[in-house]
Amino acid sequence: MKKFTSLKLFVCAALMAFAGTMQAASTTVTFDFSTADGVTALGLTMPDSGAYMETSSMTITNGAISVNTTDGSTASRIWNTGKGSMPSALRIYSGGTLKLTVSSGAITAVTMTAASKNNFDFTSSPGDFTIDGTTGTWSGSAASITFTPASVQNRIRTIVVTYDTDATPTDSGETGGDDPAEPTVAELPYSEALTSSFGTMTTNNATIWTIASNYSCAKATGYKKGDNSANFEGSAVLYTPWLNVKDYDEVTLAFDNCINAYFNDLENEATLYVYTSETDSTQLTFTYPDAPSSGWSEFVSSSTDVACADAEQIRFGWVYTSSSSSAGTWELRNVSVSAEGYVAPPTFSPEAGTYTDMVEVTISAGEDCTIYYTIDGTEPTTSSATYTEAIVIDETTTVKAIAEDVTGELSEVATAEYIIVDADTVSLDYSEDFANGIGTMTNSNDKVWKQGSYNGTNYMKGSGYLNGANTNVEEALIATPWLDMTNVTSATLSFDHCIGYFGDADPATFLKVTVGNSGELEDDLDVTFPTVEDGKNWSSFETCEIDLTQYCGQVVRIIFDYNSTTETAGTWEIANVKVTGQTETGINEVKFLSNDARAYDLQGRRVAQPTKGFYIINGQKVLVK
Repeated sequence: MKKFTSLKLFVCAALMAFAGTMQAASTTVTFDFSTADGVTALGLTMPDSGAYMETSSMTITNGAISVNTTDGSTASRIWNTGKGSMPSALRIYSGGTLKLTVSSGAITAVTMTAASKNNFDFTSSPGDFTIDGTTGTWSGSAASITFTPASVQNRIRTIVVTYDTDATPTDSGETGGDDPAEPTVAELPYSEALTSSFGTMTTNNATIWTIASNYSCAKATGYKKGDNSANFEGSAVLYTPWLNVKDYDEVTLAFDNCINAYFNDLENEATLYVYTSETDSTQLTFTYPDAPSSGWSEFVSSSTDVACADAEQIRFGWVYTSSSSSAGTWELRNVSVSAEGYVAPPTFSPEAGTYTDMVEVTISAGEDCTIYYTIDGTEPTTSSATYTEAIVIDETTTVKAIAEDVTGELSEVATAEYIIVDADTVSLDYSEDFANGIGTMTNSNDKVWKQGSYNGTNYMKGSGYLNGANTNVEEALIATPWLDMTNVTSATLSFDHCIGYFGDADPATFLKVTVGNSGELEDDLDVTFPTVEDGKNWSSFETCEIDLTQYCGQVVRIIFDYNSTTETAGTWEIANVKVTGQTETGINEVKFLSNDARAYDLQGRRVAQPTKGFYIINGQKVLVK
């Protein structure tokens, strides 16, 4: 509903300057990402050895200083290698940023330490960042500073920030546009699916709120799995961005949510708020799923009308709280905020993605809406095909759809790409020991990648040193076959590798491991390279393990990417490649369902006879093989 306001005239009064001078009081805070104690002191939970937590969706604060990161070639993260007295670091990748902001006043000095001089090449705006070995310094007077990697992955152990809340910033990193310290404001209608990332939503605790990509939702839990599984005490908020509502008296918030059976006081442990400022909020009521006696509830849709006549901007926050005695799990997806006259775009089930067999795609829209769609990549109109029944997809296809309500209002176009993998796929667990050359893997350049053996270990060796000279090599690849990870809930890649003849060059500049599907997915994985001791040309073989859980539910392959130049042509040896998968719970086969059994797919639709995949059966998540 539109609201109309009269023009307001604001008259600013001049302020008298303070008489005399006053010595400014400075404060210094430290962000320690190198130890468990340091990470815990920042209100975070140290990742397990060999694991990481992504940081781009969180704001890390200490005093009046906040740290925000953005993703580059790989998602920014706190990575715990499990090695040495300072096992962890904050890693910012090429194309990403690290931003320091003071809530009031000015930052006057910054000192950073890095894990390695080879992983430290930040530049800063505003001002100059001076690096000497593993220490970098900045000085000036700024409300915020953005640090950007020049070319390599930066591994930051500590950040020491000095600031003065009474000072006025004199340096600016602006090159035009809005003040970078101002929050991003989104326009209505707003939506975020939360199926594979937080998108424009953020959290103040990425240990509790995470993306469960294998279930296509955001998830909050205070239960830590592992060797010492236990509930922990914590609190976290998942926020929408600030939303521009100055032209509306009322908006409608809608979302789907699901819970498990481990809440003791659900209505106080999973709550929802609307914020009109950083300090002013109001708790909202919404539709909770029926609490299951065991296992999981179904996803339930909730819609709440929110008055906003007196506000210019609002945002919503889902607040999760856990304790040592109560740590349920709350799942959230399909968040939307709309106003009167808005038609929500259609949604697709199953989600867009990679599949090994044909899929039947259903399209849904709001009540009394007509859906029009295309499958040839063109934009749909009211002259396009009218949706009446599920669409059978048996080859890679892009489906686009719009919804029209009874007044003739049209939605935005919704798009979903379904990739049907033609190649044969391999189920997990997968392994290749290179005893028979490249084996089940493929080799794009057999001049660069060759099979070898040493002391009983078979390996593939990549080298750009050819015919007695260093050569330029771009993307010489060896790749696993397509791996079917649609029926696992967690997965791990492991391989043994050693390096040689890189000299002072960073091997990460030339060597990559990526995960990809037949669509647009191509993510660089976080590889820990072996260390070459001083005075030697070669490292020993070391095992690298990488968590692939975020790619569960997809068909992917792993690619080892070798590159060299005429200046640097090191050698990379790869052995014992393995990809293993695990499931949390499952049954091998469903012979029949009793009359009183209830089975639903993960979109909440009743299924008479489950086939291969995940289902909710009698309130529990089950894998049917």
